[in-house]
Amino acid sequence: VLVLRGHTSTVSSACFSPNDRIIATVSNDGTARLWNWESGEQIQVLNGHDRKQVTSITFSPDGAVVGTAGDDGTARLWSVGSGQQTAFLTGHDDAVTSVSFSNDGKLVATASCDRTARLWCAESGAQLRILRGHTEWV
Repeated sequence: VLVLRGHTSTVSSACFSPNDRIIATVSNDGTARLWNWESGEQIQVLNGHDRKQVTSITFSPDGAVVGTAGDDGTARLWSVGSGQQTAFLTGHDDAVTSVSFSNDGKLVATASCDRTARLWCAESGAQLRILRGHTEWV
């Protein structure tokens, strides 16, 4: 059994990279972390969400970028290699609960407690569409 130690609060989500070499985790401590699953070594710590909970994480199809969603009402895209933020997706009016890449990696979808889902350009971070109609949080 491999135990990944580093988060200082509850881990709320985890996922594998497309090549199954990296595990990504998010936590109520406000960070996302990337880990080598074989050694348990922490590869990157991704800081930037303004509140104490990062709610969701996902890899782009090529594994080069991760997307995170947070209680601060934003989603962010990060370079797996450098740990640098590559896009800041802002526009939701409440916590962002989920983030996902399209199969070709060109689009990012987010869902929020503001009862909307939104589509974004993964390269530029530009908001492309707001999907309304939910009567509760998404």
